[in-house]
Amino acid sequence: MVTLGQIQMRGFSTLSPKGIKDWLKHCATCEKTAQWSMLEVLAMFDAYLTITEFTPTTLCSDDFAGLRGFLSTEMGFSEKASKGITSQLCKMIIAIDILSKEKISLALKKPALECNEKYAARQPSKSQLLIYKSLFPTMEPGRVVYVDFASLGSALNESSLQFLSRLLSKYFASLNIEHAETDAGLIIALTQGLLHQNPSLDFGDISLSMAKSTSFISGARIHAEWQMHNAGYFRGDAYENWKLISGVILNFFVANNILHLSKAGRQLLVTD
Repeated sequence: MVTLGQIQMRGFSTLSPKGIKDWLKHCATCEKTAQWSMLEVLAMFDAYLTITEFTPTTLCSDDFAGLRGFLSTEMGFSEKASKGITSQLCKMIIAIDILSKEKISLALKKPALECNEKYAARQPSKSQLLIYKSLFPTMEPGRVVYVDFASLGSALNESSLQFLSRLLSKYFASLNIEHAETDAGLIIALTQGLLHQNPSLDFGDISLSMAKSTSFISGARIHAEWQMHNAGYFRGDAYENWKLISGVILNFFVANNILHLSKAGRQLLVTD
């Protein structure tokens, strides 16, 4: 699922700054009794336009029916909430005289299933959706870390993505941006290895035994040292790199019961 927070972290991509300013200026009265702020509604509308790769030069009732489908399908809103958000946007549309009240009412009267079909018919971009899903807040206000889910390719199905996202959201919330950006790359690299070794399992179902965890950690260490050596780094650099990886293994993978440490496994890690 895409969250409002992720949409806000990415910012506006399709609606122009001038257009947003004009909408807010003309629609100030729409917000007094609204559940969502006008800026939040416009942000969700912008995400819908970006994901469907649609430029709003002309708007019709089907565009707003598709928005309802987007809110339901991608953001998990109930039919009532999806209709409410769309209704708020429609009030703005009417206020700036883009469409008539009669035409807009058609979108609000359509059945939810038809709205979902209207959205699907727009062939939403998977790559654009993944950009939103790849953004996570850190402990620093306004600082966002990007996680390269795309590099995992088809190994990361929707179920695995949702599970991993929940863990990452909690994990990054306690880190500063520098630490988060470092760990993000290491987590994805290790996740790739786990998914490759367990192709029949969703990521949420991976929980290796102590013996298998030790084998995985040993392989990760050998691979990391080989990469550093081939890149021309010195032994001390390789040690510091493995120290970073060890921290991620302990604080993310072991902490979330994905890996389990035996004495041998713990001895492979650098924890000082």
